Amino acid sequence: MSLFTIIDRIRDSLIPKQTDNVMVTGTALRSTISAEFGPDCDAIILDRTYTLVNMNWIINFVKNYSTVNTRKYTAESFDCDSFSFVLKGEVERLEQGLAVGLLTVKTDTCYHMLNFFVDCSGDVYLLEPQSDKIFKLSETTYIPIRYEI
Repeated sequence: MSLFTIIDRIRDSLIPKQTDNVMVTGTALRSTISAEFGPDCDAIILDRTYTLVNMNWIINFVKNYSTVNTRKYTAESFDCDSFSFVLKGEVERLEQGLAVGLLTVKTDTCYHMLNFFVDCSGDVYLLEPQSDKIFKLSETTYIPIRYEI
């Protein structure tokens, strides 16, 4: 076992686990997300069940444990989609099956990718992995194009 593997395991063991385990079906999750993103947003739901996200857990995770926002943005090689994929991977590494996904949106000038999650109350939030900002779609001019969870 490499030193990096040992360090990763120790680090992972220090991160508090999510204690709320509110489960929903993929079908129910699709309804919740579609109500927020609209019927024209393409959807890919990959699993039969998901665990809703505890807001305090995700805030603690992005603030204290996620390292994606420390990465350097590089246009066309490590840009918005890369940040989103890495954040999703960091979450899955620690808590499999959480209702955290990827969202592609149209902005005033371009397409953009970021993460989203559904909390224990059934509310949908966006999560910008480049800044760790959590916000509602209604606070933006984004037009949701496609999500995957």
